[in-house]
Amino acid sequence: MAAAALIGLGVGAEADLTPYLLTRYFGLRSFSTLYGFTWTAYAIAGAIGPVWMGKAFDATGSYASLLTTLSAATLVSAGLLLLLPRYPVVLPSEEGGI
Repeated sequence: MAAAALIGLGVGAEADLTPYLLTRYFGLRSFSTLYGFTWTAYAIAGAIGPVWMGKAFDATGSYASLLTTLSAATLVSAGLLLLLPRYPVVLPSEEGGI
């Protein structure tokens, strides 16, 4: 139950956090392009992930080794998010009235 709750929080946060950070760091002018790139990356990863998992299982008879590697990569990614600098504060009048 705890794992399902954490997965749900992670998936829900991903959909909310990505556009928030994109607009804060890159502004509204670049948002649609960057948001499109992020969802393209998600789609490619969603297509490649099952193939990698299948190949890992065929090679080792277990998913454990690849899941451990992917978990470590996720932790590194989360750590890198902590290193992001503060985003610049932009007044609404500087955004073109939005």
